Amino acid sequence: MKILISILSLLAFTALSADVKLGWVNGDNAGATTNWQTIIYFGTSSSNYTSQVTVNWPSSQVTITNLQAGKRYYFVAAHTDLEDISDLSNEVNS
Repeated sequence: MKILISILSLLAFTALSADVKLGWVNGDNAGATTNWQTIIYFGTSSSNYTSQVTVNWPSSQVTITNLQAGKRYYFVAAHTDLEDISDLSNEVNS
């Protein structure tokens, strides 16, 4: 099964704090079910993601808390329908 959504564009809304709010635009989710999720992967070095949070569809934002203040974090996202997973989005940092 192919996931029919656009690659995510993550937007970091809050920077330089212990919390980061991320938002994205969900693609065309025609036929989407409650099984659809967005997975945010993140870590403290580019392309090395050591943590993740999962957001249930249709939500398009999440606040990641308890990050170390003043430290740079890197984020990517993917959509899944619990069978297949999309390619990773572009990387953003905060």
